[in-house]
Amino acid sequence: MLKRMTICFALVLLVSFICGCNNKPQIEEQVISVPSTILENKENLGDSAIYYVPNETIEAGFLQNLSSFCGNLLVYGFSGDMTDISSSSLEYHIKLINPQTGNEDASLILSGLDLPNIQICGDIFTVTDWGNGKIYLYDKKLNDAGTYQVDCDYNSMYLNNDATKVYVFLPDEGLKVTDLASGETTTIFNNVANLYASNKCGSYVTFSYTDRKTQLDECCALNIETGEISQLPFYGAFYDVKFMNGTWIATSNDNLDEHYIGDENTMKTFKYDNVFSSLEVVSESNTLLLKTYDENGFVEMSLYDIQGKFVSKYENALQGADVQGEFVWSESDNGYFFLMSNLSEKDKLMFWDKGVDVLGKDLSFNAVTEKTLTEDVLSKETYERAKELGNKYGITVLVAEQIDNDYSDYKAKKMLDENQVNIALDVLDEQLRIYPYGFLGQLAYGSVRETEIHLAGKLKNLSQPKGNVNGFTSYSGFFQTRNGKAIIVLDVNEGENLAQYLHHELFHLINEKLSFDAQIRSDALYSEEKWMSLNPEGFEYAENTFELPDELYNEEYDLWFIDMYARTFSKEDRATIMQCAMLGDYNMFVAAPHRQAKLKYLNRCIRDAFDTNGWPKQTVWEKTLKQSKL
Repeated sequence: MLKRMTICFALVLLVSFICGCNNKPQIEEQVISVPSTILENKENLGDSAIYYVPNETIEAGFLQNLSSFCGNLLVYGFSGDMTDISSSSLEYHIKLINPQTGNEDASLILSGLDLPNIQICGDIFTVTDWGNGKIYLYDKKLNDAGTYQVDCDYNSMYLNNDATKVYVFLPDEGLKVTDLASGETTTIFNNVANLYASNKCGSYVTFSYTDRKTQLDECCALNIETGEISQLPFYGAFYDVKFMNGTWIATSNDNLDEHYIGDENTMKTFKYDNVFSSLEVVSESNTLLLKTYDENGFVEMSLYDIQGKFVSKYENALQGADVQGEFVWSESDNGYFFLMSNLSEKDKLMFWDKGVDVLGKDLSFNAVTEKTLTEDVLSKETYERAKELGNKYGITVLVAEQIDNDYSDYKAKKMLDENQVNIALDVLDEQLRIYPYGFLGQLAYGSVRETEIHLAGKLKNLSQPKGNVNGFTSYSGFFQTRNGKAIIVLDVNEGENLAQYLHHELFHLINEKLSFDAQIRSDALYSEEKWMSLNPEGFEYAENTFELPDELYNEEYDLWFIDMYARTFSKEDRATIMQCAMLGDYNMFVAAPHRQAKLKYLNRCIRDAFDTNGWPKQTVWEKTLKQSKL
């Protein structure tokens, strides 16, 4: 699961362009370094570590965010009719508040901004408008220090730490860097799709993309000073990735309450059951902020060091309230300033005193390692056979107690009958060998890296409504993706008939690959629109398997569809077509030109989306089509 990879831009031209000269000015750390006398009026809110700090400017009433700039508190946000974000009446207010006096030392009002983003670059304050590509620079007193224009149409862009270069993330073009003085632009990361920035963490900006060549999703971190790109050293389906001081933090796409933290050598995870949570890095000292929300909208915030050791917590946050902007560290006060925003009240300046002792527990991490498969029920020979079969075809085959019981919308009983399992292994070997060599290895796409086949017992669909059902109530297989894996679960009670369900579910995976490929390649043959054109005029799929409308039983539709199940979803139609084609059941296509047209289209799409080097001139599914026309 761990992988080590750092992408460096070694070309001399690019290095000199991105880095410039080595005599960089020292970047001023954005902290409060002198005692904040505004804390003399702080009020405890019943939580011994958290204080409310009254301030008229903060409580002015417009939507605000908090940061720090040259030792001052910086508040900013829109003012105006927030129900119409396109309104020209919206003004963007920026104010510097002196932490000693609490007074407003400087202010700025901007209008005409579309999608502003604030970034502090040493002693330069910047506003980058992601909507139109304009960049505004200001000095310590918020005086105009320059305006620039770059090519950016609702894309993320970030300046380097001395505001001389800007990185623009273009979803389908790549990562570009522009020298603001010369206007010269260079593409430093291309041949990608779906390129999106995630978070700015100190001198790093994390981002995700799809490699057009491999069609795999990746997460990386760009060092905006050096131009170096570091790749996330572990894979899975993640979002909201963060990186600072060599530490990665990511949240699972499959479970938003499951968080991962690690470096290039180790990875660990922790999970909060039945509670929505988020994990953030709040300072360059690698302090972790964990926010958890209950069903009523109450939030609890806790601070930990990078190892998960408890530091402090805030239990009494208001219902519906949340933090706006950044946590601003005050070195002399040993705590954080932050804004607490609640839609029913004015924003409030708060102070979190780390020096106050608060009881709490350390985070309980679990090491993330390769899953150890037990072999406690069946004979050693059967487990070894399943393992060898998986290695033979580049997949993983799990049996007996190795499979799960719960699969999101399904439950599966474990099949402990050794004879039944071995019959299923016979079927797998016999059927998987008819796919072209290396075919299964090409099924990786997006965040999906591996394929697993689980040989289970009886399956139950948990989505099935109670009472009478006018549809399908029994299932012999299903397909799902989870944690970077494509999982096919089969009921081995089907015995020799397991073959049709194997091909059916396997085509669901192939279909996902075709669909993903069509998102990446503009000239891909596969499209849902084209498929729909192969159906009878006016036909609509049921879009469920439990309640089938009467019009679906129209006998004229038999010319287009293999069976009733094929009329539930377009994906089930395709899987049923290919299930028959893989079994060589050409009789299902004889004298059925509409079914032939569907199979022919799928054959062309597969050839188009896959690397066919080494394939036979005619695959099994293509042979079925040819035989049906004889």
